Amino acid sequence: MAISRTSEMDGGESERTVTSLITGLLGDAQRLLGQEVELVKSEVRGEAQLLLRSGVLLLVSGCFILGFVVLLSLMLVSVIHEMAPGVSEWQGYGLVALTNAALAGLSIWAAKCSIAHDVSRPRKFLGTASKEIDRV
Repeated sequence: MAISRTSEMDGGESERTVTSLITGLLGDAQRLLGQEVELVKSEVRGEAQLLLRSGVLLLVSGCFILGFVVLLSLMLVSVIHEMAPGVSEWQGYGLVALTNAALAGLSIWAAKCSIAHDVSRPRKFLGTASKEIDRV
């Protein structure tokens, strides 16, 4: 009888041990999943902050460039009017405005190409993060 009680006690303890192991594994998996989600959130926050800083710097740079372009355009109109006697001041303004419009169009086209190329980067990042979460 003493032997059967010991074997019954071992069976109960092993069930508790297996149950506690499974509970521990599930707890660890939940904790790891939570940590992965927090990591993804912090990486996305970091990317957003970097994007905001870059946007502010781009805006400030754009203001300086705008002032430069205006002054340069006025100077070019004056030079065209002085160097080409047959060209009126208004024609000089038109010529400079047309040149500025062409340069702006080229800049917009280059920006679109750059953005189209960089759009795939966040998708790759999010795809990698979701694969990591699925793996867990």
